[in-house]
Amino acid sequence: MDNRPEILYESKHTAADLEQLRNTHKIWVERNEYDSQLEELFFINNPAAKFDPNKDKLLADFISGRTKASKNFTGNYIYYPWRGGFVHVLEEDEYFKVRTNRNRNIISEEDQRKLYNANVAILGLSIGGGMAANLAYSGIARNMKLADFDTLSLSNLNRVQESVMDLGQTKSGIVAHRIYEANPYANLKFYEKGLNDSNLSEFINGDPKPGLIFEEIDDFEMKIRIRLEAKKAGVPVIMLTNLGDRLLIDVERYDLDKDLAVFNGLIGNLDEEILNKPITEEDKKKYAILLVGKENLPKNVYASVLEINKTLVGRPQVMSTVSMGTGLASYLARRLFLEKLDSGRKLIDISSFI
Repeated sequence: MDNRPEILYESKHTAADLEQLRNTHKIWVERNEYDSQLEELFFINNPAAKFDPNKDKLLADFISGRTKASKNFTGNYIYYPWRGGFVHVLEEDEYFKVRTNRNRNIISEEDQRKLYNANVAILGLSIGGGMAANLAYSGIARNMKLADFDTLSLSNLNRVQESVMDLGQTKSGIVAHRIYEANPYANLKFYEKGLNDSNLSEFINGDPKPGLIFEEIDDFEMKIRIRLEAKKAGVPVIMLTNLGDRLLIDVERYDLDKDLAVFNGLIGNLDEEILNKPITEEDKKKYAILLVGKENLPKNVYASVLEINKTLVGRPQVMSTVSMGTGLASYLARRLFLEKLDSGRKLIDISSFI
């Protein structure tokens, strides 16, 4: 199934193109709230007009002026093949302005535009998929690279906000649908077979080169390789790790310090061990503990790691902490692109606040 929407642009297409699409594509749902979007745009541009006694006429004139401006159609039409949906929306700049308006003045218009034009790569789309969607809804990173080889399984639904209707579908495809339905103008590049030696360099250095990588995978060897490649390219890496009711934040600013050791030097020579020997199932448990630090693990999470492949099939995670991490991803991206965000490790323990 196609993971990209089809767009008919007011500047490029005609009414005949519109009719042809209607006649040749399966359309199960059509939405046309274009006038209401124009109304929002009008009051965003003229907030004081809400109190003008002539506001109804001013609004009507604005809408009629727009809809009469073209002999074909105004605005753009978006067709979503996976949904059979057809929707009429504002062109990209106006769509962006209305969709992000409620971010003001927490985020200035200038900063919002910088964030929108940022390039972000995300490796691992279980938790990373939530991060990608959160970035998109926040108006951050129109350009994203998304990498994951896996498909959605039922056990993912304790922490991945998706539908049972999506079981068996690729995680990259599912995330793409979420992002495109929030922002049909997004520019997404997919790595549906994950990363390997043949595409790792292109993922980091290829166009568009990411200004930030979120790493959210379980593959220990790739965790190291992605950092070594990011270090050479000068691209920062952020990892958010869910530890029961704790969240561990690792920030590695390779863009500011190319001599920075992987994982901020917190793992000693463990990176060399991971890359230079076959990894057993027992090694995976050991590395999982060493990478985050035993001191950061709640007792029940530490005990759970030791039970993997005995009484547990995987590392336990809960939605409450995962949700906090997906929101923090957008905050951290804002800090990194707009303000100051230093390398280092921070631990958030929810129980210490409540």
